[in-house]
Amino acid sequence: MNEKCTEEIKLRVSPRLLLALSRLANAEDRSLSEYLRMVASLHCFGHACRLDDCGGTCEGCNAPSQGPRNN
Repeated sequence: MNEKCTEEIKLRVSPRLLLALSRLANAEDRSLSEYLRMVASLHCFGHACRLDDCGGTCEGCNAPSQGPRNN
């Protein structure tokens, strides 16, 4: 289920981090905001699944979340 993205987060990063994130987003053919949403979703919902023992999908991903690597 895809939720409508209506909330904003202001985030300050160094120029070096911005460049690295932009390159990673470009390598996956995603916009920077889409890439950051995917990374945050994988991280957050992966941890939530570990805590809740659920099997949800990540927002902005093409595949279900695999959750954390170490059980």
